[in-house]
Amino acid sequence: MWIELLSIVVLVISMAYLLVMIIITIGWFSLDKSVPLSGNAQKKVTVLVAARNEEHTIVNLLKSLEQQHYPKALFKVVIVDDHSTDQTFEVITNFAQTHAGLNIKVIKAIGHGKKAALKQGMSLTKTTYVVTTDADCIVPPGWLQNYANAFDNEEVSLILAPVVYQQKRRILQKLMTLEFFSLVASGAGAAGIRLPFMGNGANMAFTRQVYESGVEDKGYHRYTSGDDVFLIHHTFRYFGRKSIRFLLKKEVLVETPPPDSLSQFIKQRLRWASKAKGYQSPVAIVVSLVVLLTNSMLATLFFSGFWMNWLWWIYTLLMLMKILIDMPLVYGYAGFAQRNDLKKWFIPFSFIYPFYVVLVGMASLVVSISWKDRRFSR
Repeated sequence: MWIELLSIVVLVISMAYLLVMIIITIGWFSLDKSVPLSGNAQKKVTVLVAARNEEHTIVNLLKSLEQQHYPKALFKVVIVDDHSTDQTFEVITNFAQTHAGLNIKVIKAIGHGKKAALKQGMSLTKTTYVVTTDADCIVPPGWLQNYANAFDNEEVSLILAPVVYQQKRRILQKLMTLEFFSLVASGAGAAGIRLPFMGNGANMAFTRQVYESGVEDKGYHRYTSGDDVFLIHHTFRYFGRKSIRFLLKKEVLVETPPPDSLSQFIKQRLRWASKAKGYQSPVAIVVSLVVLLTNSMLATLFFSGFWMNWLWWIYTLLMLMKILIDMPLVYGYAGFAQRNDLKKWFIPFSFIYPFYVVLVGMASLVVSISWKDRRFSR
């Protein structure tokens, strides 16, 4: 009897995962990967950044903003220093003084945390369009121009765009990069079929109307992470599925450094996972649940094989199925990001991934979250 029940559970979860991944992969391949959007749109834009303890990286971001192929009179950079304990504020101030051509406004945060910093920064912006990135990122020269062109479509209220980890030599960071690729590509694919549920605030733009439409009234401030994802869910709900687009262009591909260590990586993912409790988007809930159940099933089958060896055959079969299902999406993003060197690590990564997902998912429910010398409640 229990074998029949196990067979049904395995079949249902496997088919659900297969369906979800096929839909997302179709969305990925339906995205426009052609040359940059034509035109020379002229829109006033605010680049909004929350920074904490980024004295060694913030200059790289500022230099890349200074090199934008976009009129400097049309964009302003607002940076909110989130109580840095290093020289971040002084570094930004010195850069602003020696690079007068770039309009930079830096302020010290009143509240604590990234969400509070971004909220304070939004109160100082007057432009219709706001673009966000992180203090440790590097943006390409065509970044703002392509965003401005994309907003020529009046139907669009929020734009997602690709992010890539900078290349590192360590194997661990290569595996981190593949995991990151799977997240970004999944978000892109979902946006491609007009069911967006995930994005990255390191490369995102939205209209002021979106922010002022009540997203702050939804109680999302209770969660330590998710300012980007909750904004996507809010936009989808109140402005419709056609209001969100993914701009899959190399000319807007933002680079960010990977975590320096496994510990830092786990802490970051725990912080990201903590926001799942606040999901109200049916798409986000279903996809998250299917992914968690699939990886939990694989991990359970693997460990159960030590007692019943024949379960390893089922585990191996399902693992191979998952690899084949995931491969087009991850390979597609690796090719887009010009990181084909990572493809050889995909299969080893695939066998590690289920245990990592289960570990992070369970830990996010019981472990206190710490990030940049701060500890947050669950």
